Amino acid sequence: MLKVSNSIPISNYSQIVISDNAGATFKPKTNSRVRINLPSTLGMIDFHSSYIQLNTKTIANATQGTTNTYKMGWGNRQGVNQIIRDLIIRVDGRALETITNYNVLDKAHRDYANDLTLNNLDSTWSHATLQPDNPSYSTTAWDTTTAGAAVFTYNNISTKNQLQLDLSGLLSLKTGFPIVAAGNVEIEFILEDAENCLVPLHNMGAVDLANQTAAASGALDTLTLANNVEAAGAIEGFSNTDNPYAEGNVMKYVGTDGADAVQTRYFRLITQTSVATNKLVLTSTDLGAGFLAANAVMTKQTVTPMFNTTWVDKDTAPTAITSSQWNYEVSNVEFVARAIEMPPPYVSALQKRIQGEGMVLDVPTYSMYLSNIQSNLIKQSLLVPCYGTRVKGVVSVPVNSVQTPYRFDRNGKVDGLREYQAKIGSRVEPQRPVDLSNWTLDTTHQYHAQEHIQELTKTLNAVGIGERSLTRWRDNFLITRRLGAMGGSEDLTEKGFRWEIQYNTNTNSAKNAYNFVSMVRRIQILPTGVNIFG
Repeated sequence: MLKVSNSIPISNYSQIVISDNAGATFKPKTNSRVRINLPSTLGMIDFHSSYIQLNTKTIANATQGTTNTYKMGWGNRQGVNQIIRDLIIRVDGRALETITNYNVLDKAHRDYANDLTLNNLDSTWSHATLQPDNPSYSTTAWDTTTAGAAVFTYNNISTKNQLQLDLSGLLSLKTGFPIVAAGNVEIEFILEDAENCLVPLHNMGAVDLANQTAAASGALDTLTLANNVEAAGAIEGFSNTDNPYAEGNVMKYVGTDGADAVQTRYFRLITQTSVATNKLVLTSTDLGAGFLAANAVMTKQTVTPMFNTTWVDKDTAPTAITSSQWNYEVSNVEFVARAIEMPPPYVSALQKRIQGEGMVLDVPTYSMYLSNIQSNLIKQSLLVPCYGTRVKGVVSVPVNSVQTPYRFDRNGKVDGLREYQAKIGSRVEPQRPVDLSNWTLDTTHQYHAQEHIQELTKTLNAVGIGERSLTRWRDNFLITRRLGAMGGSEDLTEKGFRWEIQYNTNTNSAKNAYNFVSMVRRIQILPTGVNIFG
């Protein structure tokens, strides 16, 4: 590898490499595989300073019709980073890294390895939102068609994003990589489904309305939102161009009449108008005659956007929509490589070394093995079928198996887990199971799970993620175990690995346990080609 001192002059420059199928537009499920081939003519690459650049655009499918039009954005606190479902890195045609469900590990990495400053920095790169239920950005334009006032089309401005795939050992190398000696490097990733990435930007809780009186016909005509609402997730200073509501949304109205009876009705938002004192007025033909009782004086009124629903009528709760309503596309994919101009003495030394004993490089990476956590079962044993030779640790993310489209949650769930323990061959680690009962049995006081946090921090440091922040250890629960000691690794060839877990009760939900095994793979560069071990 290229190691330099201040006394050695090193020049570098940017080299843009266009993805295969240049000019193509990529979409989940249909054209979801993206490849970038880095040629050996690049010489030496500083991968740590290089990045992927691409354009993204959220789109509404034609099946959306006259309802269910929402402002959509990137959720999960990950932004555009979460479009990477599977990542494959090949060197000279040989697979070096294959990280399936990359975005699940990426979520853990952002929650634990990044502090607030780094998350804010990342948000400028990839539109990652720190408040997924009320994002601070919007690139949405809205148009009313000539087909009628109730018909709306969704148009999103294409945005440019930059991604650094920090969990790839090769793409995060902090030393120069001699691609001229190793041969072409291929970066391939598969796009995540839209329903597992996108969220509606309007998604917020109920917002208060000013007290209003229905007309003699039972109509409300308009709904006026209260000014300077301080409720959780709400915004101050509503306007008709920048607010969480979208024309075509199905809305839920709740109010209390003079007889203290709670009235629940539904309507489809048609127009929204900003008036004096920053109040927002919502209008819909569904608010007409018969919406409420004649001359009803309504108090305690709220309005809530309904997500994942279609319009039926004012008296009927909306029905669920399919998971194909919204999509996104990716275009102009390119790799911005930071190439290094090698000094002639180094080139000569590199050639001599390869022609002799060859060059060896160790690359830390991950492999993912999926386990199923059954519902309503107290004790379970989860096989992680990894038999690697240089394993540094295991990070498992127990994600709910049942998910709501466009509200996908990649956070690990504790769900009343009482204890866990790793089994390596016939050996158990730690000697006693990690005890979570102080936390999961006492939901009132919510004590810290000290043993768990000890295991967590020890493992995150061993596998290279680190624990810059522990503010989300409850929200994104991880089961972890460090293997090896003093920065080393453990050979699992003859041992294998299992989790032994036990819940407090048999009321746990079904989960997918994404088991990310941190390991070291070795690249050997010889005159005859490249070998990969581990």
